[in-house]
Amino acid sequence: MMTIRCAAVLGAALAAAAAPAAEGPPPAAWDDQARSMLYLIMDLSSINAINGINLTREQALRLRALAQQVEAASPARPDLKARFRPDLAEVRDTYLELQSVLLAGREVGETLEKKVMAARGTESAVMRLAGGRGRPEAEGCARCHGEPGTADVRGLAGARVALAQEPPPRGTPHESFMAHTTGLAGGDGLMALALLAPQVDALLTPEQRDAFSSFTCCLVPPKSMTDPARIGQAASNEKNVAILRWARNVPADRWPAMKALSMEMWKVGLVVKSPGLSEAEQARACERITRVYDEARRLPDIDFELDKSRLADELGKIALPPPTLGQRERRFMAAVFLIGSGTVEAYDRLLARLDAAARQAN
Repeated sequence: MMTIRCAAVLGAALAAAAAPAAEGPPPAAWDDQARSMLYLIMDLSSINAINGINLTREQALRLRALAQQVEAASPARPDLKARFRPDLAEVRDTYLELQSVLLAGREVGETLEKKVMAARGTESAVMRLAGGRGRPEAEGCARCHGEPGTADVRGLAGARVALAQEPPPRGTPHESFMAHTTGLAGGDGLMALALLAPQVDALLTPEQRDAFSSFTCCLVPPKSMTDPARIGQAASNEKNVAILRWARNVPADRWPAMKALSMEMWKVGLVVKSPGLSEAEQARACERITRVYDEARRLPDIDFELDKSRLADELGKIALPPPTLGQRERRFMAAVFLIGSGTVEAYDRLLARLDAAARQAN
């Protein structure tokens, strides 16, 4: 009897080993993958906005209630556990790691920040490749971003190749923002955001309102969030000062070659942050960067130390020129990032931290 049982078990094991491995779930539709990338970018930006403008507990509670209304009117969140193309799967995992850190209210470490920027390069390259392949008859993201092809684009090196090969998507920044907001929130969610925007505005202080006059999507927040005006994706002054110090220390005979290399790196960084930049816009930005470099190199040491913050600010403005928004647009921008779909969890985590801090103070 024992021999028969062992033979049966061995036979079953051999049969299982010989059978082809079960395939994983089919990949998500391209439109769903594109919408997932958009959702994560907007969600990370919302968390940074909510964490960065020094909301009181009462403000957070009332904004959370408005966010619940928008979430009820919006389409379901994308399935972030679905099977993605390999490069975007890597991006998704990095963004989710960042999301966990931001929701906990922790500072983003240098290692994770570098991973996020590489992931942003990959994501921008894939969407740039998809930008010229949209189908006007399609719905959702596929209307502007069609299937990007099978090329696996990862990191800044791969992004440099892809971004150089494909023209930027068409449309103004305003058109792009509205298309992305509609694609994420849907028609009913968009209507809810528009109707609730005045209530959001009424809950904010003048300083908090002003922060959204020049707000842009923000993946990694500045190290210091004490100034609400810095909640957007502003370049770190410390990093820009370090860049200027590097430029000053390059010997004169090597400067032309090093400046040319630096401009190529700037172009990639600019397009990673704003995939719609044209070649002409990149060239104009590089001209302005060159002027800042030249001024920094001309200054005596003492004058540079006195003027380094202004020069660093100039680099930041070139890298991310702040949009000029009217009052109506500013109110809507604040509503998108403060009560958009998915923000309820950010308020839950913020309220938990505020309550813990209050208990500790008492």
